[in-house]
Amino acid sequence: MNILKPEIKYTEMRQGERGRIVTIPDNSYEVLQNDFTLATHLKSITELNLKKVKGIYIQADSEIDAVIAALYSYKKFSYDNEMGSENEIYDYDDDFDYDDYEDYEDIEWLQEKWADGTFCHVPILTGTEFVHGHIKSPNPFMMDAQYAQKIQLTPSEQDPYWKSILSPLIINIHNTGLEELKRVMEMEDRFYILFEARADLLNAFSLFMDVGDGDDRQETVLNQFQKDFIFEADIEFIQVSKAPMPYLTALFNQTASELGKKIAPSVNCEEVITQLVNYRKQKFESIRDIERIIHKALRYSVGNSIGKSEFERIFLKDKVSMEDKDLTGKAIKELNKLIGLKEVKQQLLRIVDRMKLAEMRKQAGYPTIDHHMAAVFMGNPGTAKTTVARIFGQLLFDSKVLTNNVFIEVSRKDLIGQYVGWTSHKVQEVFDKGKGGTIFVDEAYSLVNKKDGYSDEAFSAIIQHMENNPDTLVIFAGYTDEMLDFIQSANPGLQSRLTNIIQFEDYEEKQLQEIFYYHVERSGYELESKKAASKIVGLFIKNLNRLDGRQFGNGRMMRKLLSSSVGYMAQRKPKNINLLLAEDIQSASDELLETEAILQMKQKEKRVGFKTY
Repeated sequence: MNILKPEIKYTEMRQGERGRIVTIPDNSYEVLQNDFTLATHLKSITELNLKKVKGIYIQADSEIDAVIAALYSYKKFSYDNEMGSENEIYDYDDDFDYDDYEDYEDIEWLQEKWADGTFCHVPILTGTEFVHGHIKSPNPFMMDAQYAQKIQLTPSEQDPYWKSILSPLIINIHNTGLEELKRVMEMEDRFYILFEARADLLNAFSLFMDVGDGDDRQETVLNQFQKDFIFEADIEFIQVSKAPMPYLTALFNQTASELGKKIAPSVNCEEVITQLVNYRKQKFESIRDIERIIHKALRYSVGNSIGKSEFERIFLKDKVSMEDKDLTGKAIKELNKLIGLKEVKQQLLRIVDRMKLAEMRKQAGYPTIDHHMAAVFMGNPGTAKTTVARIFGQLLFDSKVLTNNVFIEVSRKDLIGQYVGWTSHKVQEVFDKGKGGTIFVDEAYSLVNKKDGYSDEAFSAIIQHMENNPDTLVIFAGYTDEMLDFIQSANPGLQSRLTNIIQFEDYEEKQLQEIFYYHVERSGYELESKKAASKIVGLFIKNLNRLDGRQFGNGRMMRKLLSSSVGYMAQRKPKNINLLLAEDIQSASDELLETEAILQMKQKEKRVGFKTY
């Protein structure tokens, strides 16, 4: 990024007056517009035609975002008006008498900032400062009380420093009368960059309204006064939307780099930034807050990198409340992040909506169609059944359908007792732990075993507790064929409750490759050649499918491939402990294929009795 953080500073002027200025970047607009690849929220600047316009009106989330947009907009204005070096705009004011200027130091300051008819700094003013600079007897009702008091304490008939040079002006027009502002703008021929931070607008009402979380920031709609002002003053308007995550992530890493630090692979930058946005809410200030959080983390860091624990310290006090407030959005994001599973996601959300509606009608006292808090997940290993089950439970908890966000995963050994009479007690223990939450029964068909005599006891106990705990979600999961047999062989009481059935299809080859890359990145590794890795992984998947592929593991196998690849990387004692070579992945692929072939051969030998329990 060319404009990482605007260089805003205060400079002492005459009689205690302080000038607030921002440095103009040296880069040309052609160079700066490359930033819009990541800074997509600023890309609308490229669509503006700023030739011979009076100015531009910017609305942004915060002042710092507005100033960043102002610098890009000024460069676009210079480019559209073919102003050569782009900073060579205005000469000194011919009517300004430097001989009568009271403070020689100010002349030096002016010469430094605007030497040879060019300038490298632009003043940042409030609307009140700008209006008062042109009107010797300002209307006190047009000013905020703090500034009116300042004027009375330090009266001066001398023009402010910025009037002497016809440079552009960046003006925060919050709480400024637009009619008076327009009238004053007409007095001088200069380019005005006006801005308003939405945070300022919301802060004015923060005592009377809930502003919500950071991710809920909404675009502000222009009122009729603002529309009239923009039209009559002959200025352009842009609304800077919320900064996208790739842009914020780039700022995050670049800021750390400029401080001589690296972000450790264990740090999920997007997670930290999301936490920061939610923590700061409407006061989030993009690069300023990113710089603040990295400075805070640096206090605890050792060495050249900043790790996960350093960032966790910052949000420790607010951790519980943040989790409570943002769980719904988090669950949806986790679901959408899963690769593939389009039909599963759609069906799951329909079930959630249906259960949510039923709960709302029940709470309101309306009759509801009977729905059972049970579901069946069918599919091969590694198709994300357990992961989706956790998200399912979380979504229902967030929707207030479930009263507990606990997730209990059990199998036959957790439900079937060793002796007659023990099974019902074990089932009760599981339901007591999972009360109001989610109970996930993996390989549910293993409960069906006519030989041991415990199956009937187990199913009777499960049905009874499902009946007694209608606020508890029970998910039965396993292989597709076995689960179909399980449903058909279940007694009528259980069978009638298994109406929410979701089929998890195997992943396609491209999706499996994406899963492999996801785990590589998430684990903090890098690929020497993604193209070479893609060929190896693709061939690995094809060879697996040539075997009896029902149990080859899907996404789980991609994790095994990465784990095995890391083992081969460790064996060659690498200098770069993060770089996976193609040979590492190839060796892992060969090993796993050989192992799978042996396992499949053994499985075929036992296939005759596979479905007999």
